[in-house]
Amino acid sequence: LNLQLQKAKMTSNINISRTVYFLAYFQVDYEVLPGWKADISSIRNYADLPLAARQYVERIEELVGIPVHYIGVGPGRDALIYK
Repeated sequence: LNLQLQKAKMTSNINISRTVYFLAYFQVDYEVLPGWKADISSIRNYADLPLAARQYVERIEELVGIPVHYIGVGPGRDALIYK
């Protein structure tokens, strides 16, 4: 999870263009969470998700301060978990 994007210290004033090189001037603070290898594309019930997936969702809720209501588990329109 990307927790914070901070502008890195630069030695001179440089006009940064809006390209991928723009990102070279920033430092990303992130948090690594456990992953899961199970296929979750057919799961439609939150309680049936692997523990690590549930913990991931709960950490996002904690960081943003609001509950997550929809969790996409695949490319289809019906590939949703309503939490």
